[in-house]
Amino acid sequence: MNKPLLFRFHRGLLKDSMDTVREILSFEQLLLMISIEWEFEPNEIRIEKYAYDDRIQWDTRIVLAKFKSLNQIGFSPVGFLNRAPDWRHLQGDKLEICH
Repeated sequence: MNKPLLFRFHRGLLKDSMDTVREILSFEQLLLMISIEWEFEPNEIRIEKYAYDDRIQWDTRIVLAKFKSLNQIGFSPVGFLNRAPDWRHLQGDKLEICH
């Protein structure tokens, strides 16, 4: 059995970030959480391999979002996942997973 997919928002301190940890069951749930936190729906999300974090035992993936409504050219870091998600069927829509 795979371990649960966990998401935490980007914060200045690890403790503050860990206070936001939630289990994610779907891409749609992740999208909704980001939309509520940022008050805008991202038009694109990218997930990239980041680093292994010994402090919390996460094989960390960074979650980056692009918000067209903010006239944003590049991606902004919005949070982190504890492992790679199993959403490959969504690649090319709003989601890009980079390994």
